[in-house]
Amino acid sequence: ESNSVEEVLRATLDNIEHITESSISFCHFIRDDRGAPSLQIWSTNTTNNVCKMHQHQGGHPSLDESAIWSDLLQTGQPVIHNDTATLMNRRGIPEGHPEIKRELVIPIIEGGTIKAIIGVGNKSIPYDDEDIRLVSSVANLAWDIVVKKRAEQSEQKMQESLQHAQKMELVGQLAGGIAHDFNNMLTVILGHAELALNQSSGDRSLIADMEAIYKAGIRSADLTRQLLAFARKQTIMPVILQLNTIVDNILPMLRRLIGESITLLWIPDTNNTLIKIDLSQIDQILVNLCVNARDAIFGIGTITIQTGLIHVGKSDCEAAHPCALPGNYVTLSVTDTGSGISQNIFPHIFEPFFTTKEVGKGTGMGLSTVYGIVKQNNGFIDFQSLPGKETRFTIYLPQHTEQTSQTNQESQQETEVGSTKATILLVDDEQDILTMCKSMLEMHGYTILQASSPTRAIQIATNFKGRINLLLTDVVMPEMNGSDLSIKLKTICKNLKILFMSAYTTDIIAQHGVFEQGSFFIQKPFSLKKLLKTIQEILKTDVTTND
Repeated sequence: ESNSVEEVLRATLDNIEHITESSISFCHFIRDDRGAPSLQIWSTNTTNNVCKMHQHQGGHPSLDESAIWSDLLQTGQPVIHNDTATLMNRRGIPEGHPEIKRELVIPIIEGGTIKAIIGVGNKSIPYDDEDIRLVSSVANLAWDIVVKKRAEQSEQKMQESLQHAQKMELVGQLAGGIAHDFNNMLTVILGHAELALNQSSGDRSLIADMEAIYKAGIRSADLTRQLLAFARKQTIMPVILQLNTIVDNILPMLRRLIGESITLLWIPDTNNTLIKIDLSQIDQILVNLCVNARDAIFGIGTITIQTGLIHVGKSDCEAAHPCALPGNYVTLSVTDTGSGISQNIFPHIFEPFFTTKEVGKGTGMGLSTVYGIVKQNNGFIDFQSLPGKETRFTIYLPQHTEQTSQTNQESQQETEVGSTKATILLVDDEQDILTMCKSMLEMHGYTILQASSPTRAIQIATNFKGRINLLLTDVVMPEMNGSDLSIKLKTICKNLKILFMSAYTTDIIAQHGVFEQGSFFIQKPFSLKKLLKTIQEILKTDVTTND
């Protein structure tokens, strides 16, 4: 009962080899596309004494290029080859294959499809119908056991996958839950640190202390973003991209990142590699995988980045392919010649904060970030590792068929942020954030009207005699959310521009109608530079016509 599928089939081959007085027996699983056999099993005798094919990496060629079993595949009937001359002259016999004087091959048919072929060879006398009956009887009985075992294995794998997915989902919910409070606190810490640095009078010791606080805040913000990436709740803007082009562009940075002692190889696929994803997420994937690969290599080594295109059929999904859904996928793999991953930690490598590195050498968020990004984009991830030799991570992203999005590189360039006379209505139920944002914006020439509730904001807008150019509001607040507040204020303030801000995750924000309106949004925590630049971009046409 505990035997594997391979062990059951090998025992079957040993049996039919004995009862037919043959010296060779084999079993090959047949893929839907009639490509090379996906699993090749030989009898004990064939493996030990006759067949050297296990030494030949090529194995059997694609069956559509081979004529050796073409008659069986076409008719679905058992085939006997007792004529050595006609058999050995046929195509499809690979290097290292033992000499075959005669053979008997039967198909294993399931649901009208040939799933495998089982054969015996080199009997001292010709094979006949009695041999067909014997081999078919034993083989079909064994196949029933194989089908049962594969179903059990599939069920077990599904249960394990479900349990793993549920565990990862729970951790993701925890990560998303703490992100709001962290982001609000980090907004205040980073904001006041920036204000202090801008107002410092030359005390180098004080400046150094404030810079240390600011840098620690930035690292904390990055860690929160990684948690949100794992939880699949980071704010993203997917566009259609040619994966090969994106990898090309990031290669120089990756080479600097991994150092001169490690060779970086790039093998792009020649097929269409269109995917739909946020550009920054490809950067995150490659940086995290390449950093892990670099850290696994001691001294000189190689990291290989490769893209490809694969079609996954329904039968592949049923056979435990990494992609649980059929379709066309663009693949991105990163392979290193490093120390490999121990099998006992396989179940944990995508968990947040799990790391085998020394204290201070890593946060354990690299692979969990990659995992979250892949899942957020409806993809799949798989890995293979040989301890002491190599590790390969392969990512499968759904192939896109539309044209690539036009990205405006100039819009990504830094723009100088200057002061303006615009009036901003600032609304947030967190007093610390109100105070900090007011100080930031007034320092740069903005007139700030602040409100700690939507009701107060409406009162201020109603009574204010001048023009309010921009509403900068939190999204989730008591009384009324930011989206509803903006609708009410637009009836009071003509041509009012809106900028939403929030420490909540994307899924929570989306429930409040922010993204549907197409309004501007900035995620907490944000830097002073980013806030000023965003406001300037929103107001630049409005300000020039109304100053």
